[in-house]
Amino acid sequence: MLRSALTLSLVTDKKLEITNIRARRSRPGLRPQHLKAVEAAAAIGLIACLPAAVLVVGGLLQSDWSAPAVRSALERTLFNPDLVGFRVLIHPATILSGLLLAAGLNLIPLLRIGLERRPGTLVGTLALRIRSAHLGVAVVALGLLGVILGYGFTENFKVVPTHVSVKVSGWQIERDLLMAVCEEAQCGQR
Repeated sequence: MLRSALTLSLVTDKKLEITNIRARRSRPGLRPQHLKAVEAAAAIGLIACLPAAVLVVGGLLQSDWSAPAVRSALERTLFNPDLVGFRVLIHPATILSGLLLAAGLNLIPLLRIGLERRPGTLVGTLALRIRSAHLGVAVVALGLLGVILGYGFTENFKVVPTHVSVKVSGWQIERDLLMAVCEEAQCGQR
């Protein structure tokens, strides 16, 4: 009952007050495991960030500047498409849903949003409460999400010039310049 009440209080941002909890027990009051239920949101969020962290760190280690032995080990283990870990752990649905879950679970306790109607107007408030464990996990989750989305954007959306105009007499110069720019951007090699 207490864990359910704490979860609902966390999600709805309603104050929870329970009196005489476990009063008839031999050891009344809250026990350490009850506090663990509150801290579980940060732990679950941190665990949900692990696939994305593995992908980002593995990608950095597999880059051109890393040692060949490290790249070879990563290709045999983490980035091997024949292994189940690659298909499940590195799947985009696993990574993105884990990051969104981690951010969501840890932003809810941090943000307090309120609307209040005053005569003639509606006032909205947004308050940020500093809870270091939740804030740390939320920052890690959003940072990893930003790195992955930024990488995906830069890898898949390249600016390719389609036309270059030069004011010089003769159409041959314009055509040659366009072909040179296109060759440099590798227009036809997709």
